[in-house]
Parts: sequence; C-alpha cells; structure tokens
Amino acid sequence: MAGPLLLPLIAHGWLAAPRAPPLPAMCSRRGGAAVMVDAFVLDRLREMRKVHDELGAQLEDPAVQANVEEMLRVSRERSKLDSTVEALAEWESLEQRLEEGKELFNEEDAELREMARAEIREVEEAMEALDGRLKLLLLPTGARGGDGSATLVPPHVFF
Repeated sequence: MAGPLLLPLIAHGWLAAPRAPPLPAMCSRRGGAAVMVDAFVLDRLREMRKVHDELGAQLEDPAVQANVEEMLRVSRERSKLDSTVEALAEWESLEQRLEEGKELFNEEDAELREMARAEIREVEEAMEALDGRLKLLLLPTGARGGDGSATLVPPHVFF
C-alpha cells in the first residue's frame, strides 16, 4: 500500500500506483470462482501435518507415557490438528485425481475423454468446496466458531 506522502503524487498521475502482485502459480479458476489455495497455504498446512506427526511420535515415547499430564497435553494438541491433517490429505488426494483426469482427457477415445471431463468437473467442485475449509483451518482456534465457522476477531489478536 502506498504511504500517505505518495498518495497525492499517484492521484495527479505523476507516479504510478503500486500494482498488486500477480496471482501465485498454483491459483486457478475453477467453475468461474478463483481457487486460491496457493503455495503458502499448502506449505503452512504441511508444517501443521509435520507437527501432528511429531506429536504422535511423542505419544509413543515412554517418558511421555509415564507422565499422565504431559500425555494428556500432547494428546490434546495433536487432536486439535486432526481435522487439518485430514483436510490436507483430502486436498492432496483431489490433486492426484485431477492430474489423472487430465491425463485421461488427452486420450484419443471420445468415451474416455467424456469420462475424464466428468471426473475433472467433479474434482474441481470438491476442491472449490474444500478451498475455504483449508483456509479456515489456518485461523487460530479462537477465530473459528464451535461449528468451524469464522467469527470476527479484533486485529490486535493477530499483531
């Protein structure tokens, strides 16, 4: 965003307004709506999966198992990430199905192409539905309602 000193220069056309960065390479348009699960979101979700796996390994540690309070704490932390890890696995499965559908679409057989078209359409709809859920899962737990819906959170919570 341009600073207050630059705004008059931009308004008079003496300086070009800053451009918005281009869409990330992984963004695409599906069904007319932009699907914005980009590299940042996927990287963050994969980091959360890594933490989930590390917590699972801690639960197998005899020292953690000997300490009931620690075991409960680790178990609670891991269970908070379960839905995120499941959603990421679903996204990755859909990505694989989409790639397979695109490969089938390149076949010569018209019947196979039509089957691939239907598969691609189905997968894209599922990805579009999952897109918002993945982003919502990145929000802090307090920013989500009990039903998983977003709630308004004051800006100072994030900064």
